[in-house]
Amino acid sequence: MATGAKTGSAKRALQRLRSPSPASGGLESAGGSGPDLTDARIRDSLTAARERFNEIAQRAKEGRDELTREQARVLADAEAALKKLATEGDAAAIDDRQMAGLEAVIVPDGTRPSLFVQGDDVDPTVKEAGAWQGDISGLRTGIGKVALSVGRINSALGGPNYAGTGFVVAEGLVATNRHVLEFLVGGSQPGPGGSWAFKKPVSIDFAAEFGSGRQRSFKITGVAYAGPDPINDQVDLSHLDLALLEVVKHNGTEPLPPALPLSRGLTALEAQSKVYVMGYPARSYSEVGAVLMRVFRDEYHVKRFAPGYVEAGPDDVEDGGNRRVFTHDASTLGGNSGSCVVEFQLQGRAVVGLHFGGHARQENYAHSIARIESVLAEHGARFQS
Repeated sequence: MATGAKTGSAKRALQRLRSPSPASGGLESAGGSGPDLTDARIRDSLTAARERFNEIAQRAKEGRDELTREQARVLADAEAALKKLATEGDAAAIDDRQMAGLEAVIVPDGTRPSLFVQGDDVDPTVKEAGAWQGDISGLRTGIGKVALSVGRINSALGGPNYAGTGFVVAEGLVATNRHVLEFLVGGSQPGPGGSWAFKKPVSIDFAAEFGSGRQRSFKITGVAYAGPDPINDQVDLSHLDLALLEVVKHNGTEPLPPALPLSRGLTALEAQSKVYVMGYPARSYSEVGAVLMRVFRDEYHVKRFAPGYVEAGPDDVEDGGNRRVFTHDASTLGGNSGSCVVEFQLQGRAVVGLHFGGHARQENYAHSIARIESVLAEHGARFQS
């Protein structure tokens, strides 16, 4: 892991440490204007992370000593980063290890949580919800409706039985990323005649929740649309990383979940607007992802809810003039390809974005649903104002 100091990381870190207005306690200063970096906050964050890490270590059993050593190193790196930021602000030189430690701490301390979705619900009372508890409580009905229609795309093509996330956008149609489709077919280009052929059977499971063996699986049968440019596992903001997959409307037991409401509005994508990401975080091989994989090693590929803020709207991100990419800072834990990004303004159930990638320690990228409306509407998706 590289350990070179990067002063540019400090601004990103300070943004990540910002919390919403506290609902019951919370980690932000009373003024609500920025992150709380007092000694008490640093102590509380490290304590919350230590408790979470120990809980996972006890559940894992095997390799417990190794994980305990990892905990100690991560906590030390996080403490160093927090103290630098407290004294030096955005001029602080935060190296890769310290930023990775910081990321591993702010997930369980409630600043940028990644909460389990269980029974199509998110529990706002868990400690990890932090100052987001009030927001989650107010949006709980909408969150539950979104959870019904977000699924894990599964394939037996190499590695774990996991390819990404998808969500229902029209009858018999789910949206995901083109790079997820490229994984499913084992290549970056369609076959003769422009057709896409899956190497192995592909399905989408709308359950796949932590601690639950239940399934709501539906067969994916084909491809209705793929963005025009190959992705090839690279983040290129000028490329449309979108695919629409055809899925059976009934699995023999129950109908396909309903299409999620899509938003053609842009006000929810103004900088500093609250949003949440729902999907299935995957393992990552970035510096931050490698640390998170070891710390949260038994909790990947399950449905999660991750709140955060829009960092830059689609008119403020350079994407080759397309004006369809925005950035956000929700905790995607190095994965979530194909996850939906949902607003906080309209009962927390209107999809405003399609998450497609990011750069560790920098930002997460998503396509604005409003700015790709024509493609979605052409395939039967319906929009609300």
